[in-house]
Amino acid sequence: MTLQLGTRSSLSLRPITPRSNAGNEAGTLQRGQSLYDSTNSIRKGLLGVKILEPSLPLDNIRLPDMWIEVNFYFGGVEIAPSLRTRKSMYPKWKQWLRSNTPLNTLPKETRIYITLYGTDPNGQAVSLGWTVWPLFNWNGYLPMGKFQEELRRGGKLNPLIATAAPPEENKMVINVKMPSSPLPVAFPEGIRQRVARNYPTDINQIREDDRALLEKVFENDPLTALNKDEKKLVWKFRRYCLENSPQNLPKVMLSVQWRKPECLKDAHDLIQQWPLLKPHESLELLESSFPDNLVRAFAIQCLEKATDQELVRYLPQLVQVLKYENYHLGPLSTFLVRRALDNVLIVGVNLFWHLYTELHNPEIRMRYSLMIEAFLAGIVDYRSNLLVQVKMVKFFEETSKFLQGQNLAIRRKLLISKMKNLVDDLPPVFSSPIDPTITLRGINVEKCKIMDSNAAPLWIEFLTKEDPDVEDIFPVLVKCGDDPRQDILTLEMFSIMDHLWRSEGMELGMTIYKVVATGPTSGMVEIVRNSTTTAKIQKEFSGAAGAFSKKPLKTWLENNNTDRNCLAEAIDNFTRSCAASCVATHVIGIGDRHNDNVMVTKTGHLFHIDFGHFLGNVLKFGTFNRDAAPFVLTPEFVFVMGDETGKDYMRFREISSKAYVIVRKFYRIFLILFHMMLSTGIPQLRSVEDIEYLRAVFNLDCNEEAAEEKWKMLIDESLRTKTTQINNFIHNIAHPS
Repeated sequence: MTLQLGTRSSLSLRPITPRSNAGNEAGTLQRGQSLYDSTNSIRKGLLGVKILEPSLPLDNIRLPDMWIEVNFYFGGVEIAPSLRTRKSMYPKWKQWLRSNTPLNTLPKETRIYITLYGTDPNGQAVSLGWTVWPLFNWNGYLPMGKFQEELRRGGKLNPLIATAAPPEENKMVINVKMPSSPLPVAFPEGIRQRVARNYPTDINQIREDDRALLEKVFENDPLTALNKDEKKLVWKFRRYCLENSPQNLPKVMLSVQWRKPECLKDAHDLIQQWPLLKPHESLELLESSFPDNLVRAFAIQCLEKATDQELVRYLPQLVQVLKYENYHLGPLSTFLVRRALDNVLIVGVNLFWHLYTELHNPEIRMRYSLMIEAFLAGIVDYRSNLLVQVKMVKFFEETSKFLQGQNLAIRRKLLISKMKNLVDDLPPVFSSPIDPTITLRGINVEKCKIMDSNAAPLWIEFLTKEDPDVEDIFPVLVKCGDDPRQDILTLEMFSIMDHLWRSEGMELGMTIYKVVATGPTSGMVEIVRNSTTTAKIQKEFSGAAGAFSKKPLKTWLENNNTDRNCLAEAIDNFTRSCAASCVATHVIGIGDRHNDNVMVTKTGHLFHIDFGHFLGNVLKFGTFNRDAAPFVLTPEFVFVMGDETGKDYMRFREISSKAYVIVRKFYRIFLILFHMMLSTGIPQLRSVEDIEYLRAVFNLDCNEEAAEEKWKMLIDESLRTKTTQINNFIHNIAHPS
């Protein structure tokens, strides 16, 4: 194969010539030759770059040292040697680049990346722009002839991202020429032949040493990479996996030598015979390590079994892994839009806001915009309601930012004035992004307020009844300035834990409020009614020193539950929810656990809020570790349960130990879900190393009994750690009101 390249920069608005198929006039697909019948090899020739416009961002670049590099990736793996032009005084080359890589050994999902490099005054290579396109287009044909690709200026190429940024006004364009052929060259979809071989399917057919090695590989967590020998072993016994261990399909697919046509054919044959996995087991197959379209389509087939509630639970991850698909119209994007249209209120609105929040990312903006457009086109009846939500969110964000710069004394007056203008523009009936199933009929303007914080979060009280005198409100908190996706991810993990416990017959009374991201640094938070912070309870009881007293929380519960039976129920709720909170916050490694971030309802349900620090990232005040305890368990909490020898505390220890063991049993799903979020840009979740905390907290090197014993030791350690109370005392002094 021959590839000819060139670049130009122009202010011209004439359309870019699309990639085409030779002999494919007017978009009509013709029967052509199979890729496997082609004798062409990847020979890149006459690679040239020409920049016409002099105002390109090359101020610190020496023009004599500019060159172009071509890379080939399959997922995040470079699948063929890179090619490079010579360095040139001007970006104008006429140079043939050749490769010994045969075209028919590359998978269909191979992507071509082209990067324009220069050198800075220190002699360091600097990326001036890059672009990417799939080696085969969406219908499986090899692009031929001349076409153009726009460079995304600056930044390093990201081999995991399948799309480049949208066009810029002052654009740089790569002119590409690929070889022509009398007939289109197609990837051989649907003409694969079965590879009939005798593979061991019974464990008795496998040698003892091979069986031990295979079992060891299967026991490894999803983040442990397979070495060459392990891949060879798994691939050898793939038929055994099919018959006896289908949940290990990801390891089988990671063992495929995708550049070998016979292996690719056998892998595709195998995947079509594979039994469907449980929805949570299939999520891993949508990661960047699995670019093959048939494998991803199989994962979607497994996800079809997920309920709408389960699907919504995984939406943060599913929206992120959309970035890895080669084409805008892929298995996952099609599936999500279809399910969104099937259930607009539960799936659709949630998907809309997940996509909307990511539109700031230029690399993926076009794909997400197309999905939003497709969704809006299919919801004629609800579209106006959703547009009201967008308008309302923009108003709240603008108002919050405006109030952040105003004097504290006049903030609320300004808020009330602005809120009255919003109410006049709202329709009689609408809904919010937090819970679109609740019908809203207005805003109680006089109850709206600005919280005590530099970020000026807004407390908004929506009305759910027509009569404003009737107490039926839906309060939310609008926050701007912080990335809400970390809170969303944490609450998603809490929800999964709660689901796991319920499936094992454990009702722990977790309070999982809703958070919706409405932008990269803005969101809406559901207010849990009839609740307050433990800090407020302590300060009302005996001021800042209440942090060292055992009595405030139990006294508060007694005052709100004067009936003996109600009090007993509240203490039971507290015992169970405290056990759940201890396990959940420790497993996720939640930091900054002062008493204003721990709340309790009048019915005794304990819960945590504000998850700005997780995965073991703790806060320090100088050398003082504010989160020294494994989790928040103070003498005040134990006093609610009686004392350390009482039956309720003993039950707390038993419940929390069982809850930890259950979550630990499903550790793989937590590792996978966090790994799927690495591309979000969340500061505390950027690399696999950030997830190492989870590996440690699950004690994967221990058996179940030893892990449970370690958990009980953590309970004792948390109760003995006095820094929790000291931290609460300092926080009470710093925030007296």
